[in-house]
Amino acid sequence: MRSILLKNADFVVQDRDKVIRDASVYVEGGVIQDVGPAMDINNQHKADMEFDCRGHIVIPGLINSHNHLYEISQRGLGKDYPLDEWIKKIVYPVNQMLTGDDYYWLELMACADAARNGTTAIVEMMTSFARFHADRGVEAFLDFGMRGAVARSSSNRSRISDAENRPPEEDYKATAEFIDRWRERASPLVKPWVGPSMTITCEPSFQAELKRLAKEKGVKYHVHLAETAGITKAARDNGYLGDVALAYAHGLLDENTVIAHAVWVTDIELEMVKLAGAQIVHNPSSNQVLADGAAPVARMVAKGITVGLGTDGPSSNDSLDMVAEMKSCVKLSRVSTLNTTVLSSKQVFEMATLGGATILGYGNLGKLYKGFLADIACFRMRRNPSLYPVYDPIDALVYYGSGRDNVLTIIGGKVVYYDGSWPTIDVDKGMEKLDDICERVRGLLRIGADR
Repeated sequence: MRSILLKNADFVVQDRDKVIRDASVYVEGGVIQDVGPAMDINNQHKADMEFDCRGHIVIPGLINSHNHLYEISQRGLGKDYPLDEWIKKIVYPVNQMLTGDDYYWLELMACADAARNGTTAIVEMMTSFARFHADRGVEAFLDFGMRGAVARSSSNRSRISDAENRPPEEDYKATAEFIDRWRERASPLVKPWVGPSMTITCEPSFQAELKRLAKEKGVKYHVHLAETAGITKAARDNGYLGDVALAYAHGLLDENTVIAHAVWVTDIELEMVKLAGAQIVHNPSSNQVLADGAAPVARMVAKGITVGLGTDGPSSNDSLDMVAEMKSCVKLSRVSTLNTTVLSSKQVFEMATLGGATILGYGNLGKLYKGFLADIACFRMRRNPSLYPVYDPIDALVYYGSGRDNVLTIIGGKVVYYDGSWPTIDVDKGMEKLDDICERVRGLLRIGADR
């Protein structure tokens, strides 16, 4: 692995609280070996690859903590549908049509999109029909060089399509084999997880079995909870305080549980999450597009719950831009509480970096310090009127930055994106594959045809 020197950056953001002006970062063996004033670092280290970062902001790579990457072929479709109708009319028909190879190329090209925007790690949940091809998701991550986790879902009582249902014993066996298969390969980049979609599509008693499987295998458990008012009502109709309380009652929550959404939750349920040590992923843009509601993220943070940030799938969000997601998070938290101080840019930046690292189970990720994994993004200020002036680099990125300002993405000390090129993949071939898939989507949904 080649050594890398990022030299002369205007700003190196080590974490939410520490920024160095005129600084350099030296990387060797996939790990940050030194960071500090540019003159000192430049004199002490020579590297195989050097990048002049004058006029740039260097930050820890952004971590997208909840996604369904394969949905990139569904961008722009069903934008006026609520959650259930969108799933029924768009997501499920397309997902059922896709082949294993399709899923591979969709995941690969979504990784390319994410990396282009400065993302260096992703938590991927392969739900409904996608779960039958979860291996292809892992393969795409590895081929691209993306860090993260791939969670295989389960469903035995789908409210949308019986075709996705499988007997619990069959889904359990397939999930166990998926975990074993990828744990044995011991990739330093990708972790296999258990990921039953939600309590209304996967019975709580079956989820409890899957949670025991996750504990037995030593992997994390990822689940959608309390995304909509309807889901919470269903839990209450069954005698629970809410969807999170239902999960808590069935033993689904502990320090290795990652909850997506938690929009419709009570303070008592947040105390359950805190007591269990579970983490929550906030998906503000997706929640707005689908009119889910506004999650009480500031209350989560105030209670000391680890909160990560996610774009959710590109069908519900349409974007994999985590910089835009940080801005969306701040704005939604303020308008939903009528309070400009409820959540700061620094807190949101931490959610998108260290929060995601904690969710993924890394103690050496999400910051730019010696000994931390070299997952890094570099944003251009020079000759970029959109990201100028910069008085505070975190404020700049959160309030008026864009993922398109990123010019360099490094994962584990390996360059995966640089100024319009993706050195680890054939992006032209990937776009051709994406064209073919989207043409079939047009035919399936009769887009542009008389209805």
